[in-house]
Amino acid sequence: MLELTLNELGEVSDARVHFGPQELRRYALQSVLGWRYDAAKIVSRTVMVTVRFATSPNSGVPVLGSPTGTMVKIDVSAMPEPLQGQLTARLHQFEGLPNSSELMREITQLVRAEAPNAGVMLMPLSMMHGKDRMVRITPQSYSVMMQQSKQFEPTPGVQRVRVGAEMAESNLLTSVKPEYPALAKQARIQAVVLFDVIIGQDGHISKLSVASGHPLLIPAAQDAVRKYVYRPTLRNGNAVEVQTQVDVSFNLSN
Repeated sequence: MLELTLNELGEVSDARVHFGPQELRRYALQSVLGWRYDAAKIVSRTVMVTVRFATSPNSGVPVLGSPTGTMVKIDVSAMPEPLQGQLTARLHQFEGLPNSSELMREITQLVRAEAPNAGVMLMPLSMMHGKDRMVRITPQSYSVMMQQSKQFEPTPGVQRVRVGAEMAESNLLTSVKPEYPALAKQARIQAVVLFDVIIGQDGHISKLSVASGHPLLIPAAQDAVRKYVYRPTLRNGNAVEVQTQVDVSFNLSN
């Protein structure tokens, strides 16, 4: 996964690798630096892209960067009921299996059969450098969520970049678990509250807007997210603002 910076002509003027196997990073950078976007359709000068490397199924050559380790968890807490229950029952069989490209294809096919627009994201179980992985299932794909995110007013004299929720989470230093509202507990309400946020140059949340969520859960989630602290993001040695999305899950089983 790379972050691209575009100039006014739609050409890639800079590129930075966020993650991916070391053996392939140079080739990915060489590839994207030759890309060009339609300048008339550019919404943001910063875009996130994924470059995939694969070999022919019959080549007998292993694919570099194929997932390793174990599929420890499949998180469907962001999905609405009854889909959440349906997916949990069907996806439980994959937990504990060795990671592989074929396993990811099976999980993705099953999820898309139930929810065609769902996002299926493979990510580290923790931000440490272990090999164990988890899959997070979200109601919408990454590209759809980013298109619908709120447009905040610019901060004078401050550069702003847009990143995906998972990328921002990798820089999260301090998070706060929200208080489960008593009325929501009594009503057995389980849901996800989604926010559009601006992370300031100091790593604190400077602007926040509710994108979706149950009314009984929003105030508690909002209080928690305002206390989040992130590692400041630097561009060319200067701290910048980050626009992203943050989701807070309320689950009675936790």
